[in-house]
Amino acid sequence: WNRYPGIACDVEAYSYLPLLEETGYIPSMKFASGFEIMEHCQNIATKFGFYDKALFHTTVEETQWDESIGRWIVNTDRGDNMKARYLVVANGILTTPKLAKIKGMETFKGDAFHTSRWDYNVDITDKRVGIIGTGATAVQIIPEIAKTVKELYVFQRTPSSVDVRDQRETTEEEYCTWPKEENWAKKRRARFAKISSGRTALSANDDYLSGKVETAAPKKKHKTQLSPEERMQKMLDTNFRIMEQIRERVDAIVEDPKTAEALKPYYAYGCKRPTFHDEYLPTFNKPHVHLIDTAPRGVQEINERGVVHDGVEYPVDVLIYATGFQWMATSTFDMIKGRDGRSLKQTWAEDGTKTWLGLQTKGFPNMFVVTGPQGGGGSFNFTDTIEDHGEYIKWMLQTMAEKGATVVDVKEESQAEYAEHCAKADTATAALRDCISYYDHEGTAAPGSLVYYGGRQWHKIRTQGQETLEPYVFDGAA
Repeated sequence: WNRYPGIACDVEAYSYLPLLEETGYIPSMKFASGFEIMEHCQNIATKFGFYDKALFHTTVEETQWDESIGRWIVNTDRGDNMKARYLVVANGILTTPKLAKIKGMETFKGDAFHTSRWDYNVDITDKRVGIIGTGATAVQIIPEIAKTVKELYVFQRTPSSVDVRDQRETTEEEYCTWPKEENWAKKRRARFAKISSGRTALSANDDYLSGKVETAAPKKKHKTQLSPEERMQKMLDTNFRIMEQIRERVDAIVEDPKTAEALKPYYAYGCKRPTFHDEYLPTFNKPHVHLIDTAPRGVQEINERGVVHDGVEYPVDVLIYATGFQWMATSTFDMIKGRDGRSLKQTWAEDGTKTWLGLQTKGFPNMFVVTGPQGGGGSFNFTDTIEDHGEYIKWMLQTMAEKGATVVDVKEESQAEYAEHCAKADTATAALRDCISYYDHEGTAAPGSLVYYGGRQWHKIRTQGQETLEPYVFDGAA
């Protein structure tokens, strides 16, 4: 469980947290802390009986499709050998820590850990602390630990785009009025999903999301219809203006010119994960906080005393690796074996990543992957995406029951056509992502094999498939 200091959601909690109406809960802050999110998850588990129905602290080691009985055989590290008609893979998109591989790191004599395994047994009070990485996690951690450490060395390869967050408490009016509106959170999430601009969505206009005004931002109208090239250039121009504002904010807040220059992001908006924080930039005005710019290659050497960069040694007592997570690279994909005995990972590696809607893959019957590669739907709020995928699975199970089907697979031509659509959507918008990013595995992923860039087209493709049932192969149907 991610539990580092300063942890919070960076999508507004009123739209991000699921099942708010069902649990009767309203987050205390616009951007709820991770600890409040955990308490909400515990409440969900209690209300819906998960503690009695779920296998906690259990790792699935292998899942194999058995054609003779039409079941998935699930083996765990506790010796379980379970049979399941349906398999839902919902491991998330950022769950496997990305561990650093730096020369000499094993020789470091102090305490060291990854942010996803924060060690609260290590007291960092009045200690010299180094943190490697300045992504979305580090942006939340750095302002918090700077309040207690003696010296803080921040090793940055690439600056994050850090926008205004405007954190606030939930108002008394909101506590009183929201519960009286039926499905208030679902309606708010639906309005959120209609926002096409990432910055507008993540800044979360309260008046629009609560239904007080009709639009989040006025839409521009052009005298003539724009060509795809003109539309792309308009988007690039807009993104440049956004980044100029973010860079100007750095100058307005950070006092040391050299530090400010190093903190300015130089890539297109959204190319790397945008971040939002009100305390991050001011933290670098504190005399005991030091930014070490390690661009372009990052930290290359660690010795027993600390980090070495450009011949300078930075001794630290504690070294924190804020090196993030692997994007859509859960090890589960290598543990699931389909009809031909190949794992899902092997199938995608050998045949290319091909799915139907990101949810189903040929040769893996009755299996559904939630928020996996090529998975569309939703919006900038992944809770919305998860709900879309959940609704799809519910529809499929109902459809199978109505047809008397026991097994469903997808056709090769359907997933090949969808994969081609994903690749074209990726290529058509590639100019917006002209940087090294985990979104495409640092440039190594084939176009369309990971993130879905087709926007609302996913819903049209899904609806057409559901109406015609053309992509599917049902077995055991009446």
